[in-house]
Amino acid sequence: EMIGTVRTLSAELRNRMPELIEQVVRGVCESFGAGYELSYQQGYPVVQNDPDMVDLMTETSEQLFGSKEWDYIKPSTGGEDFAFYCEQVPGVFFRLGCGRGDEDTSYPLHHPRFDLDEVVLPYGVAMMSAIALNFLKTT
Repeated sequence: EMIGTVRTLSAELRNRMPELIEQVVRGVCESFGAGYELSYQQGYPVVQNDPDMVDLMTETSEQLFGSKEWDYIKPSTGGEDFAFYCEQVPGVFFRLGCGRGDEDTSYPLHHPRFDLDEVVLPYGVAMMSAIALNFLKTT
């Protein structure tokens, strides 16, 4: 028995993965004269930021902080519940950033030594509130 997780950075590739995995499993099993049974369940979808919501987040950030205080980050294959919301309604996923640049605040979110600099929490509340209010102005 083999169990695994598949994570992709595009919805198109995610949809193709069951077929691609079956091709590999079938090829390996056939080359050894073995049979197989494949059970594939879709897990978390890919987070797809809505371009209009990215613009709203950018404008809101500049409104609050006076300049562009953020940057794009390298895409991540981490599973994120927020992806399910973005399949239903336009959304934007952003990371607040909660480290001070020292070792104590340099561990990733699910690491046992993760510690955030709580100074950032009001900035997160301000961003979320302002995005919501600005969104309501556009509807």
